[in-house]
Amino acid sequence: MALHFALASPRDTGPYLPIEGTFANAENVGCYEAITALPPEYISSINDIKALDILVEEHGTEILHVLEAYAATESLRKAAAQVFMHHNTVAYWVRKSERVLGFQSDAPYRRSRLMLALCLRRVRENTEEL
Repeated sequence: MALHFALASPRDTGPYLPIEGTFANAENVGCYEAITALPPEYISSINDIKALDILVEEHGTEILHVLEAYAATESLRKAAAQVFMHHNTVAYWVRKSERVLGFQSDAPYRRSRLMLALCLRRVRENTEEL
């Protein structure tokens, strides 16, 4: 079940950075386990997932790493450190993404919506591969 949230590592050996996976191990999955039961077709029908797909189509998968870092750290500067970018660059990609997503991710409860959308998309992608 935890494999639904995993990413292939860019390196052969650890230590791995926290951003290299939404959940570092199975104990951290918790209630997110429920979304692994959703069919990929249903996940694909969600507007937030459609928006993320558009972003990936236009800008590549790197934008997902930036958004995951931002959603996980709740800070442009911390996210920038994790993805090795300047914080203004991270801010640029977050704002660009917000226009496609249709909501500001720094508004109350919106960062969790962004993280859930990112998790759902990852589950969908990994379900198709498993």
